[in-house]
Amino acid sequence: MEGEISVMSIPGEGSTFSFTLPYNKNSDIPPANASIPKINNIIPKAKILIVEDVEENFEFLKEILQSPKTEIFHASNGEDAVLSVKENPVDLVLMDIKLPVKDGYLATKEIKKIKPNLPVIAQTAYAMESDRVKALEAGCDDYISKPIEIAKLFEVINKHLLKENQ
Repeated sequence: MEGEISVMSIPGEGSTFSFTLPYNKNSDIPPANASIPKINNIIPKAKILIVEDVEENFEFLKEILQSPKTEIFHASNGEDAVLSVKENPVDLVLMDIKLPVKDGYLATKEIKKIKPNLPVIAQTAYAMESDRVKALEAGCDDYISKPIEIAKLFEVINKHLLKENQ
């Protein structure tokens, strides 16, 4: 990012870490209060289960996807995700992989036994090609690596929801 980082340390007293990032006034980055495109512009209605144990990550995804035409469910571990799929009419699952109680791989396998045609999209910080392959082998229909790019998220979700609505 063409910035600088430095450290000043005095033994026994402490350390000061500093960094600078250049500010480009003509950047293409939208302002923080810019509106985020909503999924309901593409699909008429969706019930989405977000399986995410980190509350901030769940809130981020919920904020992006929530609209009057979407219903968001939340599970914070793989076991609750399986239960939620059994109890709720879900159209799509966004599945984190590293989860407490039961990981996303095992949860996906169980979900696919219950509802084989339910699209499950792995969303994970595991970003190697072997991780993508492992998610697909577990039954996930698609894969998005973190940090999540909003445009890519909409592309992948719409690909699977539109396929379901045809």
